Amino acid sequence: MVRHNTLSARNFRIGVITPSTNTTLEPILCSMLQGTEITAHYSRFRVKNLSLKKKDIEQFSLNKMLIPAGLLSDAQVDIIAWFGTSGGWIGPEKDLQLCETIERKYAKPAVTATISSMKAMETLNISKFSLVVPYERDVTHRIVKNFKQFGFSAVNVKFLNLTDNIVVGKVSSNSIAKMVEECAKDSEGVLVYCTNFSVALIVDKLEKMTRVPILDSVNVTLWGCLQKLGIKRGLKGYGRLLDINPKWYDKPMHN
Repeated sequence: MVRHNTLSARNFRIGVITPSTNTTLEPILCSMLQGTEITAHYSRFRVKNLSLKKKDIEQFSLNKMLIPAGLLSDAQVDIIAWFGTSGGWIGPEKDLQLCETIERKYAKPAVTATISSMKAMETLNISKFSLVVPYERDVTHRIVKNFKQFGFSAVNVKFLNLTDNIVVGKVSSNSIAKMVEECAKDSEGVLVYCTNFSVALIVDKLEKMTRVPILDSVNVTLWGCLQKLGIKRGLKGYGRLLDINPKWYDKPMHN
């Protein structure tokens, strides 16, 4: 069944930077954008394991990420978005640096999953949140610490202790939904923080179940793109953030 989600009077191209091992993002975005005037165009760079080891951190170096950004610029996309959550454990300041460099080098607006997540929580007045991730304990703790420095306290945390991103993409949406349901209590919202997790299409269902906002990384980054592109209409069927499409909170990020 085709969703008719007309968002604007013109066509937009979203340039998507994604890890080489992400297997869920493309089909999810394709489904979400079907029937709109927005198309997603992808460029990958090598990412295999997710940990705090030096070699795994170096996968996300600025120089490596600028290569797919430049290829997307060749396609004359309207915006370049890093649909990945590495900023959560490496540091949000790295995502800010990536966006600033892309905007300066390629004259394209830029967003990331981490920046969009924090902006979404600011916009929805969420300061106490529950965190659902696939990552190992050390990565998860680093995410909690970095979000805390920006004013967001994780009151409940669920993690799967995974490091192989291919394995992450195989986690079922039912398993993730169960994690969301178990940790939603006593929080103002749930952040499902991984763009290789497959719950973006059932956020509406999860919100009805938990009665709190569910901020899935894919949905949140897409929202960030809509905001940067100046698209004011919402996208129905994927949770209240995209549905109501609230204006991006303009306060500068600082810890």
